[in-house]
Amino acid sequence: MKALAYLNHSRWVVDCPTPGCTDARLAHDEAGRRLTEDVCAKGHPFEIVMPPAQVEAQIVAAVADRADDADKSWYPKGHVRAALAGLPTGQSVSDLVAENDEVARYRAAQDVARRDQLAQLLVDHGIEVDDDGNFKGKI
Repeated sequence: MKALAYLNHSRWVVDCPTPGCTDARLAHDEAGRRLTEDVCAKGHPFEIVMPPAQVEAQIVAAVADRADDADKSWYPKGHVRAALAGLPTGQSVSDLVAENDEVARYRAAQDVARRDQLAQLLVDHGIEVDDDGNFKGKI
């Protein structure tokens, strides 16, 4: 059986393609060499399908500057896990680069929302929070 490798949190991963099996394996060994086949923890052998080495490197480089490892992902066209989750598949390197600004804006807005939520929580508990983020009081 063949299994499509995908980039997940900066790691190349491959899911066991055996129906009902939920094991996943890294697509590179400890020395960083690409694997062409593997056997999952339940003993199912499979072939690993990776993008060409040059494309693999370009994909990794395209998402490398994203601050959050959760955003350093890529799925090949038709990848079942991504399709079920509503995630894009088969993005080109150009698509990933173009998406970087959108990802950065989203994470920046998320950071502001978290900061504001924390500041409000502190205020609700009698802690004075200055505009610069410093606070006074006791918890």
